[in-house]
Amino acid sequence: MYNERIYNAYKAAVPTPQRSKKAIEDKLASLLEMCDFNANRIRGSTGKPNWFELPKSEMKQLRLLYPRALQTL
Repeated sequence: MYNERIYNAYKAAVPTPQRSKKAIEDKLASLLEMCDFNANRIRGSTGKPNWFELPKSEMKQLRLLYPRALQTL
């Protein structure tokens, strides 16, 4: 429901959307995950550097560990 509203808002803002609904949902999930990581809301993130200071390998591992952690929000 929430993702549907976001996708509809995107379609209204962009006259010819080339992104699929799945692409928009994936982008939203990754952005929310970064915000939660930076706010230390994901277990195990305390004491780690900010998201953008992490090596790419660690970013990839965290994305794989928590792919859907934020869909409950």
